[in-house]
Amino acid sequence: MIAKTALSLSDIRLATVYKLLGDEKLARVKAETICIEQTIEFPADLIANDDIRAKIFGQIESFERIDKSHFEAKISYAVESSGFELTQLFNLIFGNSSIKPGIRVERLELPESLSKAFKGPRFGRNGLRNYLGIEKRPLLCTALKPMGLSARALADYAYQFALGGIDMIKDDHGLADQSFSPFGERVELCAAAVAKANAETGFKSIYIPNITAPANQMLGKAHHA
Repeated sequence: MIAKTALSLSDIRLATVYKLLGDEKLARVKAETICIEQTIEFPADLIANDDIRAKIFGQIESFERIDKSHFEAKISYAVESSGFELTQLFNLIFGNSSIKPGIRVERLELPESLSKAFKGPRFGRNGLRNYLGIEKRPLLCTALKPMGLSARALADYAYQFALGGIDMIKDDHGLADQSFSPFGERVELCAAAVAKANAETGFKSIYIPNITAPANQMLGKAHHA
């Protein structure tokens, strides 16, 4: 048995709505399991009737049927459990439960104290639209591939895509810093190719390189790009 614990928390909670597959009994068990798996990951009956049980455990705020084979459960967590840090927030709402069948996160309800901790992207969707000069129509994006092409061959594709009106031309996630298409060479050639096409069309297509790399190299690649 874990010793009784006193916690000084705000009593502010964030909520996650989960879609659960199964009959009512099975879905209810899944909801109750989420409350434990997403927090203490420990046998609940070994926790004393104290602040861990009252404040750290997930709490089922609502549970309702949405169709003949699915239920929705709103489960809340102490906002402090997020650590006010993005990766821990993801872990809190869908860590162990992500590997269990029949459980899906549908939506989040974040308190102001938590949403203020995450400023979001520097430019966001509106900033991207402003840069591209596109107010309403859908933005078009494609990926440079396949792996195995040279940097120059990929740059030729980038040029053709930009001529054709593609707004965002990105490296495929498999393009890194391979010998057949070195990162530095690829970035320089593709950026130049897109700039050349823009000069011919008057568009503002952009090239988005993949900067995936070891942690000590990633920032340098971003600056290079």
